[in-house]
Amino acid sequence: MSPFARAYRPVFALALLVVAAAVAGCVPSLNAIYTDKDIAFDEALVGTWMPQDQNESWVFTKRNDNVYRLVYTDKEGKYGVFDATLVKLGDARFLDLTPVEEPELQQNALWKWHLTPTHTWLLVENISSSLQLRAMNPNWAKEYLQNHPHELEHVIQHDRVIITAETEAIQKFATMHINTQQAYGDVYSLYKEE
Repeated sequence: MSPFARAYRPVFALALLVVAAAVAGCVPSLNAIYTDKDIAFDEALVGTWMPQDQNESWVFTKRNDNVYRLVYTDKEGKYGVFDATLVKLGDARFLDLTPVEEPELQQNALWKWHLTPTHTWLLVENISSSLQLRAMNPNWAKEYLQNHPHELEHVIQHDRVIITAETEAIQKFATMHINTQQAYGDVYSLYKEE
């Protein structure tokens, strides 16, 4: 199962993302995990990546000097478009994802005005012959933050964590728990299409 199936679905509003989190297992954040100085563009990420079962694809293209455009297509052929930013924090790398509103989104202007794009991040373990990713475990995050409520600003809505902290605090939290048991899920491997 992909980290999107476990950790992210392409949705365009905080409310929708919170509803999707029950199924998808993401930990959304109102702020990014990076500042401009943390961006670490790597040309090796550009291309089409697929799991061994070939049922989904992650297509990264270069949007500008620092940001990728990611089109993720799931097993049913449904896709989502994201801005993806590769981030280096110390020895760790993360991929920050933000949904991009699609022009064919049919809702009216009032509904669209309520949309709040959020960020999620994936821990990047490898970019070479395979792309190895791990998503933060939402169950662990919820339990941990309930027991340590002052460690990271957040709210719990509909029984799900939404991180409201500023970038610096997010960076500290994400890197501090890289080796914490159960904080991040299993490695999900993708292979580059040649």
